[in-house]
Amino acid sequence: MTEQPLVSIIIPTYNRAHLIGETLDSVLAQTYTNWECIVVDDGSTDATDELMAEYCAKDSRIRYYHRPAEHLPGGNGARNYGFKKSKGEYMQWFDSDDLMVEDKLQIQIALIHKEDKDWCLCQTLVFEDKFKIIGLRKEFIHSADPINDYIQSKIFWLTQAPLFKTNFILKNNLHFNEKLKRGQEYEFFVRVLIINSDFCYTNKPLVLLRRHSKQISSQDYFNGPKIISMFNVCENIINIKSASINSDSKRFLRRKQYGQILSCVKFKKYTTGFHLLSKMTQKLNSTYHKSLIYFYFVALIVLKRGKFALLNTSKFYHFDT
Repeated sequence: MTEQPLVSIIIPTYNRAHLIGETLDSVLAQTYTNWECIVVDDGSTDATDELMAEYCAKDSRIRYYHRPAEHLPGGNGARNYGFKKSKGEYMQWFDSDDLMVEDKLQIQIALIHKEDKDWCLCQTLVFEDKFKIIGLRKEFIHSADPINDYIQSKIFWLTQAPLFKTNFILKNNLHFNEKLKRGQEYEFFVRVLIINSDFCYTNKPLVLLRRHSKQISSQDYFNGPKIISMFNVCENIINIKSASINSDSKRFLRRKQYGQILSCVKFKKYTTGFHLLSKMTQKLNSTYHKSLIYFYFVALIVLKRGKFALLNTSKFYHFDT
């Protein structure tokens, strides 16, 4: 490959002034030099503006925007807006607290060119503060059945790992669902895989994923919209009309939905749990099965028993593939 096509690196950020500098330094250190880095702020209240002014002055390849009101608040809206502002032949979404290994772009572009694919994956290493390596994010990123294995979490990756040809994104009108507050990457990559699961990959870790030392508190984790969002992600995938998604995957997704309902019970958000359960049982024709599901749900609330019985009712759902 004699020429260097432009790569667009899109980074949404929110109150990460204490971390995004390290991310941008890892971009600046790339051995592949023909890139533009578009940072989109999602309403930060810290010193992000001042820090970004320094980096934009340091290197004209870095550009900084604020997410406009036409895109919904959240990382998805920022990602989609950044894509609108991009000009590259290749697309790299990234996060504002993670790091690129210095030859990430060079290796993945070379693989796409060599194997003539639309996108390329790499492995991801997890680290804690002060760069203590924890291990791989997931042992495997490729399999003989990537669609169903990704849905069932036998293989997995996040937004930072893939590099795409921009034409592939445009041709298939791919974007992040801005209504989702959780599970958006999972849902996005299922849609990508259904369109094209023939990608190239390297098992070399080219992304360093930061694990924060301050964990989210339990009550913050139960964020009603986020629980509902993950439930809806599973429902959206179940409803995709594709022969590529098998019945095992759909039952796996049903169990994930039950997991969200169990979270509602754990945090005593019973009304939300009942609402989600009602939404699920609409798919059942059997009154007996519906009654049994509600019995287990009430038993879980009142007697603190019936968790595994409730999960096991996923077998009540039958799927045509």
